Amino acid sequence: MADFTSETVKAAETYAISIEADKTTVVAGETVGFKADVIKEDGTKVTDLKEEGIQLYWWSDCWAAGYENANMDATYSNYDENSGYSLTADVTFPTAGTYHIAASIGDVKQYIEITASENENAKEAVNLSVKASKKTYIKKGETVTLTAVTKKADGTDTSLGEDGYKLSWKLNSDKGLSDATIDGYDEEKGDASSIKVTPKSEGDYYFDAVLTDEDNSEVAKYTIKLSTSSVEDIYVEPISLNDDFIKGVDISSLESELESGAKYYDYDGNELDEQG
Repeated sequence: MADFTSETVKAAETYAISIEADKTTVVAGETVGFKADVIKEDGTKVTDLKEEGIQLYWWSDCWAAGYENANMDATYSNYDENSGYSLTADVTFPTAGTYHIAASIGDVKQYIEITASENENAKEAVNLSVKASKKTYIKKGETVTLTAVTKKADGTDTSLGEDGYKLSWKLNSDKGLSDATIDGYDEEKGDASSIKVTPKSEGDYYFDAVLTDEDNSEVAKYTIKLSTSSVEDIYVEPISLNDDFIKGVDISSLESELESGAKYYDYDGNELDEQG
């Protein structure tokens, strides 16, 4: 895995990562497409990592608690591991077993578990992903909604209960802190696609969503990480300005910025020329 630049590590705290796979249950030798969403503090999505000045890397993990025996022979394609500017990657899983695939920006990481089977007649694969209603770097005591999305291999949605699937949610205290609360979930029914979680302390929390079939066999699993901080919002008291208050901007460096390749856009996203 390529080294992180100091700029990337410094910037990582202001971004959150969410990753999805085309499917999470595969046959050994199969290739799966992965996609990462990188969200800024203001909730907007990053579409160009290079332009944003950050780097994201895809890699196989066997260091996280509970995944010490995860397979490490996955191969990556359609991904430039040297630049770190790829939001997508294709991953091939050569052997049967469990894989723990990670995407990371500096110390901000997100994982997804992939199960590879030797049985070509295995039950239909179902892809499971979990998204947070807010960025995954939040204040302690803040409540976040986690929503699971389950889709069959053909892209159609699965229905909890009706299709024989059950979804279980669990706070994974083996990996992180254990004092978060989970609301809106009936463990017996297993039909809650969304839950509300409230981390109480400062640190890292891991929440597992596990999809099982009518035989209670695990079909798919997804782990999402929430990191909390004790930093409070900064509030600046607004001041009153007269209607005739003059506002201005220093554009003395505009010419040199344009010559170095800088671009400016209007509120509709249209690139502006030198005439505005």
